[in-house]
Amino acid sequence: MKIIIIADTFWNIYNFRLEFIKILLKENKIYLIAEDDNYSKFLEELGCKIIKISVEKRSYSILKNFNIIQKYRKFIKKINPEYLFLFTLKSNILGCYSAFNIKTKIICNITGLGSTFLNKFYIKIFVCFLYKIALLKTEYVFFHNHDDKSYFLDNKIVAKNKCYVTPSFGINYKNIKFKKNDSMKKNFIFVGRLIKDKGFLEYYTAARKIKSEHNDINFY
Repeated sequence: MKIIIIADTFWNIYNFRLEFIKILLKENKIYLIAEDDNYSKFLEELGCKIIKISVEKRSYSILKNFNIIQKYRKFIKKINPEYLFLFTLKSNILGCYSAFNIKTKIICNITGLGSTFLNKFYIKIFVCFLYKIALLKTEYVFFHNHDDKSYFLDNKIVAKNKCYVTPSFGINYKNIKFKKNDSMKKNFIFVGRLIKDKGFLEYYTAARKIKSEHNDINFY
């Protein structure tokens, strides 16, 4: 089969969907559409067909986003895939809109609600509306946790018969080097992007307070 995978960046695809893509490549032709970066060459070496477009994922411009829809639609019509896999908020919404009236099965992946759902109330309502229209054409919607699935169902954004929860798309832990820690100190680690929505400021504040009272604790 011909399968298109769309995400914001090739970095995202390589770091989070690599094992999934390796499985698909065994019997299918895979096309990847994303913003160009240094990771596209690694995916191309695996055998993927690379399509580079400008996404501007932080842009709310109607004109720019409509232009992205047109670009997606152009390649979807040209390739005519059996399946279209969509990842990340912007790709989910714009990818669905771009495939209206095209006979291809769409599978959306809600890996998290993202910062948008922590934004101002009217922005969250607007995004929910966009999602509701976009997901009408989907074959399946995969969530990575039950809370996100419940949020979409409770707010009537997606039909129940389309929803499934999968723990992840698989990360090969064999590629990660583990180091034994011989220190007697207690260690805490924050894993995430250093942005407010990830709780980094709370972690930093707690670390400063605890470090001022205890010398046997490390924060990473």
